[in-house]
Amino acid sequence: MLALIPTVVSLVLMTVAVHAIGSTPTAVMGALEPLTAVVIGVTIFGELFTARLAAGIGLILLAVTLIVAGKSLHPGRLAAIIGHRGFLRLVCCRRIILCMIRLSG
Repeated sequence: MLALIPTVVSLVLMTVAVHAIGSTPTAVMGALEPLTAVVIGVTIFGELFTARLAAGIGLILLAVTLIVAGKSLHPGRLAAIIGHRGFLRLVCCRRIILCMIRLSG
């Protein structure tokens, strides 16, 4: 019962958010949820801030930045800026980071 109420409230609020601000901003805010959990854990519950947490926060911020910036950059233009090999690396890194976020959530 303890898990049922927060789950229902979370799903209802997510539906309200999608209708209010759209699916993309809601997804971006959802990707930042682990970052919020780390901040609360460290400041309120006194958990240790480790290098793994810092690396995770960096990967989350990088993924959110790629998602937001990726919509404004055309793939051909991005490939011209960073070169074809760099573009392929960026695409692979973005997919890996997005998979890591999905698996951690």
